[in-house]
Amino acid sequence: MAASASDELIRLYDLSKSFRLKGNTITALENINLSIHEGEIFGIIGMSGAGKSTLVRCINFLERPTAGGVIFDGQDLGTLSPAALRQVRRQMGMIFQQFNLLMQRTALQNVCFPLEIAGISGQEAKKRGLELLEIVGLSERANAYPAQLSGGQKQRVAIARALASDPKVLLCDEATSALDPETTDAILNLLKDLSKRMGLTVIVITHEMRVVEEICSRVAVIADHQIAEVGTVKEVFTQPKTEAARRLVYRVEGDPINFQQTEGTQLRITFEGGDAFEPILAELILETREPVNILHADTRTIDGCIYGQMVIQLPPRSDVYRVSEYLRGQGVAVEEVAAHV
Repeated sequence: MAASASDELIRLYDLSKSFRLKGNTITALENINLSIHEGEIFGIIGMSGAGKSTLVRCINFLERPTAGGVIFDGQDLGTLSPAALRQVRRQMGMIFQQFNLLMQRTALQNVCFPLEIAGISGQEAKKRGLELLEIVGLSERANAYPAQLSGGQKQRVAIARALASDPKVLLCDEATSALDPETTDAILNLLKDLSKRMGLTVIVITHEMRVVEEICSRVAVIADHQIAEVGTVKEVFTQPKTEAARRLVYRVEGDPINFQQTEGTQLRITFEGGDAFEPILAELILETREPVNILHADTRTIDGCIYGQMVIQLPPRSDVYRVSEYLRGQGVAVEEVAAHV
């Protein structure tokens, strides 16, 4: 079901952020407009230097925007007093790539730390800390120090600590970038479960398309300090509208796909569901008698459904129109692509 305006939890309006560095003005963000709804898992994806981390710090006003602003749960953060802003920040938990745990404190003591700062008694904080460690599946490691924990366990402690203030939103800044793929999957599954169980809104800042595909319902693509594209993950994966989105969709193990310039026409075909297992290309060749060279192919699971894409090449003098029409007749989306994606 599409979210309504009344579901809006966070709205960024005309938000810009610049810094002064050695007498020069550096633009980090420019005219950002986004709406994030209560209970959704929203992705913000972009390459390094695009402005992602600055954006997440503007959302909770750790960085004050140069222009525009942030409305959180009906309150314009730019109008709040320092004390009121601190109270609002307690509703925004945050987890980071490097965990940011206190090395001289146990897992339990790390989780209890924000509770102690909030003035909660030691016994009550300990009880709540143990509950949170159980929620993230780490109660048996309560007395372990960070040096005794794996990367995934450290991130679970960091998530439990972020939940200590009972936030409405969890901001995840490259939270899985330091983890191996198996551990990343476990953390993403935990975040999905927490969002569903606790009604948490989760904002995922990442440069990894697979993270967005695995966990997010909607995504914003940020490039050159601006929002290039916003849509459902399915829309952005199957029908990217901007060059920035295409660069992220066409990636293998973090690197853009670079198709060598050769003669002929290249087509990107996108399919979903059962079509992913049908011999569409074999049938295309039999039907049209056109030779086809596969340049790239992959499949992905988005919101429980399998989606796939291929980039194929047709040699010169091929009947591109006939090939395209045949594929569309099989329910497959087709578009011509440049040689360098």
